[in-house]
Amino acid sequence: PCGPKPRDTVRVVLMGTSITMGLYVPSEETFAVRAEEALNRLCSRPVEVQNMGSLLRMRFQPELAGEALGLSPDVIVLTVVPFDIQEPPAISQQSDSGSPAEITRIELARDKLKLKLAESNLIVAAMHFMLLDKQILYQTYLTTGSSRDVMSFPPTASGERSFAEFDKILDRLMAKVER
Repeated sequence: PCGPKPRDTVRVVLMGTSITMGLYVPSEETFAVRAEEALNRLCSRPVEVQNMGSLLRMRFQPELAGEALGLSPDVIVLTVVPFDIQEPPAISQQSDSGSPAEITRIELARDKLKLKLAESNLIVAAMHFMLLDKQILYQTYLTTGSSRDVMSFPPTASGERSFAEFDKILDRLMAKVER
């Protein structure tokens, strides 16, 4: 509901990408709903979970910190999965053209467009039926930046770079939350 926080209620705000959002999961089975139900059974005070998960990449999560803080949370939880750490480097680091702020704005607009397309029933249905084919699922896993580099021990050089980039994202998020 994202309305005013009810009196004597603990508010948890979830931030993150598609896992947090509950992409392809029935709404009553999402992490947010299940966490809220479990916490209400265990806690002596009511607990409300606000889900800010989206299809925006991890590097854009710091930009949502103000919105999360606007919900007056008692706790902010950032859910992270290997694909979030493994994401490709930001375009702003690959290109000398355009300012980082301009490139971030363009990337954010592109990702918002992808979100709108992903919400299309036709696109969701097509992706669902395509991913039922194990060969397509396997090829998708191999071509979408698999988590092998960040899940290896010891980490590969690529995995180390991914963790270093993720560390910068966390630093930006914390700087905005601690203001």
